[in-house]
Amino acid sequence: MLDRFIQPSVPSSNPQRDGLPPILSRPSDNQPLFQRLNGVYGTAPKEAVAYAGQQPYTPAPQYLPAPSQKFLPTLQQQQFQTPVLPPLTQKSVPLQTLVGRSSTSRGMSESIEPESRKFDHDPSIDMIHSNLVHTVMGNKTPTPPLELLVIDKPLALQFIKAYLDHNNRTYPILNEKEFMDKVLALDFETFFQTRGKMEPSFYFEVNMIMAIGCTTLERAGVIEKNKGYSKMFSSKSMSLLTSAVSFQDVSSVRSLVLLGIYSFFDPKGLYSWSIVGVLTRLAVSLGLNRKIRDVEARKMSSTQIEMRHRLFWAVFNMDRLISISFGRPVAIQDDDINVPLPEPMYDEGPDSLKVTRNIIEMRRIEGIILSRVHCVRASEKCSSEEEKNEILNEIRQDIEKWYNKSRLLSSSSRQKGNISFLESTAWFSARYYHLLMLLYRPSYLFPKPALNNLDVLGRACLQNLSFTYTLYTSNLLPLNWITLYRFLTTCTTILYCLCHWSIDLVESKTDIHLCVEILNGFGENWYFAKRCAEVFKTIDDAILEISLSESNGQIQPVDQLLVDLMNTSSSYHEILFDNSVDIWYGDDFLNTAVKKNQQE
Repeated sequence: MLDRFIQPSVPSSNPQRDGLPPILSRPSDNQPLFQRLNGVYGTAPKEAVAYAGQQPYTPAPQYLPAPSQKFLPTLQQQQFQTPVLPPLTQKSVPLQTLVGRSSTSRGMSESIEPESRKFDHDPSIDMIHSNLVHTVMGNKTPTPPLELLVIDKPLALQFIKAYLDHNNRTYPILNEKEFMDKVLALDFETFFQTRGKMEPSFYFEVNMIMAIGCTTLERAGVIEKNKGYSKMFSSKSMSLLTSAVSFQDVSSVRSLVLLGIYSFFDPKGLYSWSIVGVLTRLAVSLGLNRKIRDVEARKMSSTQIEMRHRLFWAVFNMDRLISISFGRPVAIQDDDINVPLPEPMYDEGPDSLKVTRNIIEMRRIEGIILSRVHCVRASEKCSSEEEKNEILNEIRQDIEKWYNKSRLLSSSSRQKGNISFLESTAWFSARYYHLLMLLYRPSYLFPKPALNNLDVLGRACLQNLSFTYTLYTSNLLPLNWITLYRFLTTCTTILYCLCHWSIDLVESKTDIHLCVEILNGFGENWYFAKRCAEVFKTIDDAILEISLSESNGQIQPVDQLLVDLMNTSSSYHEILFDNSVDIWYGDDFLNTAVKKNQQE
């Protein structure tokens, strides 16, 4: 929610993320094993390592306008959107070794109330913490704690409210009534000086929630971006990371969800892919993906049961968001889920969860597109072209049903200003055309889309770009890794359509210029976006030249520009290579098609 509007902080020259304090001030017997061995700054005596016997950690039908008809949404249709960061640069410990538990241990704990489950200390937990710390901080030395800023209670509550108004609807991990009762009882005059007897998990949550909330307010222009509030809050949270995340209970899941949300908006520090990988394994390990058994339910209140369900759907939404942004398989398949959808609690009205359930449905459709269209073996599962087309038609019907409900939701709901975009016509429309684009772009199911599908693909790309630009000009577009990766998918698909004449060249001149403007909007911190903007500026100039030319070979320069974008854009491939990430496996189809055109 708020996460989509978080403005990235200015990084230091040190690739280590700014403001992360030492995890621990000095060794003690209560510290995890990896910290007693490696020390605060990652160094350890050789004899200590030898004694441990292990090596230190190493690195209704919706009608699209005709191609010639330009459609830009009006101001009444405006409002906004959500976000991811690239994964680790070093190899991490396999996820199955991080949170997997043996079947024997699992069976012994089935009847215990999940909220209160506690296991005997497992030495492997130390390795999990070590991996997580390296995931979050890399192999860099932690920086000293940031200087404390003056924050009174009204300002702190403003940060928290921003989070609740936006993020908690997409990731419903908090019981708002219970959480606010605890927050209102806090003494914020001493809260940032000392934790006192406060539980580490709650202290972690409050600080991380304020860190996320203040980035939303920065994006909305409510507070200045250079104050450094978010850095201070995240620094306080990270100092308790190993205490807040025990990998043994649902509070650890909540903490990892918050850590994942915050990672969306940091260009260099946190790595969403790795965090969500650990998060999903932990959720499955705790059985959050299944309906609570009767023997467990009898030991839990109705509120605890409902919050457990909501926590799973928060994990579900985050998993699908990151998977669709990278074009990678989801971690938790639909067939492994039988958890009921969120239901109202207390005095929550019947409409209070409509937005949350609508987003869950959208994420479900995204997962279907990944598994049935972009799966590596998608084509092998179908015996005929008719069967393949039937898959597209079924998913298209699901998309249309979702969008029709979304438009009704947007027209009947009360907007939350520019704090949350989740009921915005512009945001729902951008997501609708993005779904169509993913459905009809080259895939393992259809490496060469039919002409009629290419026509829909071209128009869907331009419409998605138009609504995205509306969000951007309204300060409602979150400039983060998820937005960037999804937007680059749109840009490369537009160029594919240009090469196949499913987009008018003259019309695309304006659209390519919008691409340049949005990419430049990410700022200097996002060097990848900046360098991609330079590539698209070259394309913009070339298309103008092509549109004025009447030569028969005018499509050839556009082909070459697409090859340049996919193969020689150093900024684009640097991040993919450095982080071992392929954004959309099917993008090979785009390169192949262009090369064939060149040979012909």
